[in-house]
Amino acid sequence: MLFRLLSVLMVTTLIGCASEVAVINGDELLEIDGVYLEPDTGQPFTGLAQWHYDNGQLKTYIHYEGGKRNGLNEDFFDDGRLAEKSTYVEGKRNGLHEEFYDNGQLMERRHYIIGQGNGVWEWYSREGDLIEQKYYVNGDVVSD
Repeated sequence: MLFRLLSVLMVTTLIGCASEVAVINGDELLEIDGVYLEPDTGQPFTGLAQWHYDNGQLKTYIHYEGGKRNGLNEDFFDDGRLAEKSTYVEGKRNGLHEEFYDNGQLMERRHYIIGQGNGVWEWYSREGDLIEQKYYVNGDVVSD
């Protein structure tokens, strides 16, 4: 838990040192038609938005570019364990998406190419057993 928080803070710090990425409380962003805007200027936000639980624990971080999700996004349980992990390109999921149970077991694994399901999607039980598997091409199920 502490390691993940420190890793996120270190990455944020390194990114900030390298290119002065803006970091903002995600609750401050304005959303209009799927585009996230800076609260002060109304311009599309580029940077890192973070949300926290009441106890201060990191809840979510999302990278934005030009007001759209772009890059790694992660959600955490209130104890710091990873709940969900996705990568976005221009506001659309792209690549591997994973969700986890609160016990740490993988719940589901999906693959995307620019917002459309592509490849094997898998769902697992809380104990880690494969429950279901489907294969997608361009957003359509082609086999179970």
